Amino acid sequence: MKSLLLIFFLCFLLLYSCGKDSTQDPNVTVSAQSTDFLKSYYKTMNKFEVSVFYEDSADPYVGKRLNGKAYWDFFGSNIKELLRIEERGISFIYPKTLNEMKKVAKVDQKEWTSQQLVKRMNALSLKEHNQSDGVANIFFTNGFYKSEGEVKEGVLGIYIGGTNHIVIFKEAIKRIEQQSGLRVARFSEQSVLIHEIGHLVGLVNNGVPPVSDHHDQAHGAHCTNDKCVMYWLNEGSSDMAEFVRKYIITGDEGLFDSQCLEDAHSQMK
Repeated sequence: MKSLLLIFFLCFLLLYSCGKDSTQDPNVTVSAQSTDFLKSYYKTMNKFEVSVFYEDSADPYVGKRLNGKAYWDFFGSNIKELLRIEERGISFIYPKTLNEMKKVAKVDQKEWTSQQLVKRMNALSLKEHNQSDGVANIFFTNGFYKSEGEVKEGVLGIYIGGTNHIVIFKEAIKRIEQQSGLRVARFSEQSVLIHEIGHLVGLVNNGVPPVSDHHDQAHGAHCTNDKCVMYWLNEGSSDMAEFVRKYIITGDEGLFDSQCLEDAHSQMK
């Protein structure tokens, strides 16, 4: 069954690429998340599990912040608010350390097309998603995203449309560390993950209809509010770093604006 589904995705693959270089990419097509996935995320799931796989040398950032909380709790707190995890009594499982993530062999490949990424994820031990058990699969890989014969070094991550799969390009994240320091890079990585989960659960107008007028149609499934994590310019390395610096100064945990939260919460009624 998995093989048949992934063959289907290879034929009709639609991506959201996160980074400035991708916004004018003709291969990036707006595609609504499937109604089955949305029904699970907003109506029927009792458990939501985030599985993380990473290649050797593409380790996700882990550890604790200055306030003593794990960096991955920054991710967790935003997803809890977005999906009202605690209010709905949902069991939320996500990793905080490398021991809770699965390391996979490094592939000697510096450029990845969407088709290659689907095949790569097909080789992983992915958990099954169903109406009671929601799943998000996140894969950290070395190298950069390649589309239409061009390497998109500004792409930090992609959401594979119509699936529950996210890919993070660690080499692009490492450039933020080189340019802006480790702390900014850590929060940038978390912010990219939060952004991609937003796409996965149907934001912005990616299966979840906007309650108010904030869909930036010119830039795909993104928000018009530059203070929201779903704003399109908050995806490129320099803009993401600036977005994260504002968080570090204010200490605000919430990256979704009220309009994106309202869109998601409207689906639970």
